[in-house]
Amino acid sequence: MFATYFRCDQSREARTDTIFTQVMRPLLQKQVAAGRITTFGWARHWVGGAWRRLNYMVGTDRDAMIDAQAAYLEDVQANHAAAAREFNAICSSHGDYIWMSVATSNPAGQLAQDRPAAGLSSYMVCDSHEAEADEIIKTAFAPILNRQVAEGQVNSWSGWSIAWVVGIAAPWCWTAQTTRAC
Repeated sequence: MFATYFRCDQSREARTDTIFTQVMRPLLQKQVAAGRITTFGWARHWVGGAWRRLNYMVGTDRDAMIDAQAAYLEDVQANHAAAAREFNAICSSHGDYIWMSVATSNPAGQLAQDRPAAGLSSYMVCDSHEAEADEIIKTAFAPILNRQVAEGQVNSWSGWSIAWVVGIAAPWCWTAQTTRAC
């Protein structure tokens, strides 16, 4: 997953949703059609952390996702410069991350295909024992989370380990998604 976490002016952030829908979504759909990514999404902040909006792309090949990001940004700048300037004036800073799935309830290639109405992410900063954290997620957390999927308590879950291509801090994240209100 290639994720960009935006810090935005809260009084104008609703405008970014419109820009995403009118400008960015069609350009990201072109990247899906080109086969560089499998899906993408736009999320709004609810509680915790400094970010206000999240744009993410999911794929099965890291290099293809990086190519998709480059092509997408080139398309935005070349064909939608005014919208890009307006968006950047509202969301003046961001952080980019590439997350690699360590464990998930989704079949390969199906990650984030059907995103429910609500999701919860927990970010953890790990020391140099990240491989141990990965193993704990696989052996201790995964069985519990998979049971919750089977029982309908959550739709899906994913454990993400950051790939240090881009990004800072928070090298581990897990996400549970549900259609139920939190």
